[in-house]
This record gives sequence, C-alpha cells and structure tokens, in this order.
Amino acid sequence: MKKKTVSAVLATSLVVGGMFVGFTESQPVSAAQVEQKVAQKIVLEDTFNSGYNGWKGGFSDYPPGKEDDWRLSYSLRDLPKNLSNQQKGLHLGGSNHSDDLFMYVTKPVHTTHKVKPNTTYKVDFDFDIATNTPSGTFGVGGSPGDSVFVKAGASAIEPKSYVADDNHYRLNVDHGQQSQDGKNAVLVGTIGKENTTDDSFEIKNFTNTKKPYYIKSDSDGKLWLLIGTDSGYESYTEYYIPRVKATLTEVVK
Repeated sequence: MKKKTVSAVLATSLVVGGMFVGFTESQPVSAAQVEQKVAQKIVLEDTFNSGYNGWKGGFSDYPPGKEDDWRLSYSLRDLPKNLSNQQKGLHLGGSNHSDDLFMYVTKPVHTTHKVKPNTTYKVDFDFDIATNTPSGTFGVGGSPGDSVFVKAGASAIEPKSYVADDNHYRLNVDHGQQSQDGKNAVLVGTIGKENTTDDSFEIKNFTNTKKPYYIKSDSDGKLWLLIGTDSGYESYTEYYIPRVKATLTEVVK
C-alpha cells in the first residue's frame, strides 16, 4: 500500500492540529512542522562614539571611602592614539590594593529589546578590550597581564555593589573568585596582550565560544549583561572596552 501524504494544490487550504494552514503550491504537511517552535534571538551590539549606550560601570571588593586612594575611575574616553583617534571606549581603571578588585560594566537588555519572562537564554559574547599589559610578565602579587581575569555573564537582577559585613564593597551577584567561574559570570581569558611587549595598547578579542553560558530572565522579562575583570595583580590596571556584542538565543524545550 502506498504511504499517504497530505498535500494541497495552488490556492487550497487545510486545518492541521487545530491550526489553519494555507498553501500556494503542492507541499506535504506533517504535525512536527506545524508544531515547531521558533526560538527568539536577541542581538545587542554597541560601540561608544555617541555615548555610553546604557552601560554603567562599577567596582567591588574594596573598602568604602578609598575611591581616590585606589584611583577608581569609569568614563567614556577616546581610545589611545596608536589605535584610533576617532573611536571611543568605556574606560575603567583602579589600583588593586586588596589583591581582589573587581571592575565591571553592566547593561539592562530589556530596556532596548523584548526579553521573554521566565525564559532561559544562551548568551554568546563577542567583545573587545584595549589593553597595554603584556602577558608573561611579573608584578606585585601576580602578573599584571595574566593575573587580571576577564569575566562575562548575565543576571536577572541588576548587578550592584553594596557594603557587606566585612566593611568592603561586594557585588550582589556571583562573579566567581579571580580565575574561578561564578553563577553570573564565567572566565573568558586574561587581560594580557599577545602581540607586543611594550606599554602600547592593542585590541584583544574575547568570546565564550568554548564555555556556553545560560541565564534565565525574571518574571518581568528583565535581564542584565555583565563584563568585568577580577584582579590578582596588586597595582594599577586600566583598559578600554570599545565594542560589545551579545547574542541571546532562547532555549526552546
């Protein structure tokens, strides 16, 4: 007996599984095709020539009132001249006297994109950092390049610093401990540059291709991105972030 298929010719139509399906030419129909879900994909890509684009900067793992002593700064600046005299980046700087300074930027995705509530997303990062610190060097407490760990992740609550019981600013989400992953941020590399050994700046790219990351939005569809550095080098570190791209793909069950 020949296997039967459901088909329609030209301007005919058919109800399949309770859904109305229209056809413009002869084609088979299966329940799997009709019931297939389409995953939402959000692509966020920012550069900073026109402003901060919603990114806020912050610091944690240091004592209150020491901002000036620790030279903590977050601002929008022109990139160093050897890179570009027409491009800006998010600039962060700080002296790590605690051997544990975390410098970070964060942005709410839901203010510019439609995030579904209570939904798990796979987050793929692709961003650049302009750094002037070589790999393979030695410094106070650790390597200025290899002991400054770059993290990326996300959170369903806004990442903020608060004064904890130990009288230090701590982050309210889990970014891990230096080279270790946290629930809200995973290690994607170090700040050490790879092509030059002097103090000039160069662009270094970071992705989490080898380390898939998933996050669930809250009941209101809120979600924040987080990028930062967790330092084990006990001196001054500065860098620029000139470009951030994040692709959030809904996990369809």
